[in-house]
Amino acid sequence: MNLHPRKRNSNERGSILIWVALFMIVMLAFVALGVDGAKLMATRTQLQNAADAGALAGASAVNPTTGLIDQAEATPLAQATAASNKAFIGETSPVLNAVVTFPSPTQCKVDVTRSGSTAIVTHIAQVVGVNTLNSDATATAGLERPDCVRGLRPLGVAGVNADSLVIGNEYKLTYNNPNPANYQHLDLSQICPPLPAGEAACGGSSGCNLLKDMIKFGCGSCIPMDRYIRVEPGVCQGPVDQGITYLFGQDEVKEPYPASQSNAYLQYHADGGNDSRVVVVPIVDFYRDCSPNNPCVFDGKSTGCNGSNAWGKVKGFAAFFLKRPLVNGKDDFYGEFIDFVVPGEGSGGNGTVFTLKLIK
Repeated sequence: MNLHPRKRNSNERGSILIWVALFMIVMLAFVALGVDGAKLMATRTQLQNAADAGALAGASAVNPTTGLIDQAEATPLAQATAASNKAFIGETSPVLNAVVTFPSPTQCKVDVTRSGSTAIVTHIAQVVGVNTLNSDATATAGLERPDCVRGLRPLGVAGVNADSLVIGNEYKLTYNNPNPANYQHLDLSQICPPLPAGEAACGGSSGCNLLKDMIKFGCGSCIPMDRYIRVEPGVCQGPVDQGITYLFGQDEVKEPYPASQSNAYLQYHADGGNDSRVVVVPIVDFYRDCSPNNPCVFDGKSTGCNGSNAWGKVKGFAAFFLKRPLVNGKDDFYGEFIDFVVPGEGSGGNGTVFTLKLIK
């Protein structure tokens, strides 16, 4: 008996092509989701980086006489910083459309987008009719008063409270009482770790040379409020003079300003100074003897202080502009009080310096 194969129904002809076409569409959708979705996620990260950088830059534009953000200076600074970052359109392009606002006098908000004429151009998704994608990011940065500050110089302003300091006035940054032959600079040797000179100072030096390095570069450790710091014995006139001279030498503006000139920092800033002559120091209370309220302890170990030693307790932080250098390293020297942004940690500190913090 001959067996004849069943003839295919004519209605089934070409059905495999339909299934192949549907499969290809699904595959294209997944490919588009992978390729263009990855591009969208990368763009979001890029835009967030631009917004974060712009907000921090804008918040850094602190008016040194008010402690508030100078909005006229902050807006172009934030926009320029955001534009230094790139995000995808077709290829990566500068983020030029930053919108800068100020939720409060101490906060800067930056919004950036990829939409409209700057929308993200898709690659594979165009096959299914999606030609562009939108993305955006926002960031707000604000000013905080840190309770721990890096880069402190071994100087100290004493006998004042933070709220009594007056912008534009000069204050003595050495403590030479009761012995006029002893500057009694702060001894940061037990706080600042040995680091390469120029990176955060110390450089493995000691004594007067360490004091000089500390004046030149500042202490790399974060020094907190309420810390007791021993006072450096001796005058160290030469090294101190060399440290201050170094700060002037690193500045674009090396000329001194008259002692009688109030708010000289504003003129210095307009003259193109690079802030090398700005020093951040602790506001301190000085003591001469140990007591239950002044244990003179470093890292849990008593230092055995006695009546011949002086100690300073950090009760805040402040920034000062050095109008003029020392005269042969022998005279007291002074700094003009200003508001300033510094590297630091924490919040709720007492003082007149600020750190920058991303709020959201």
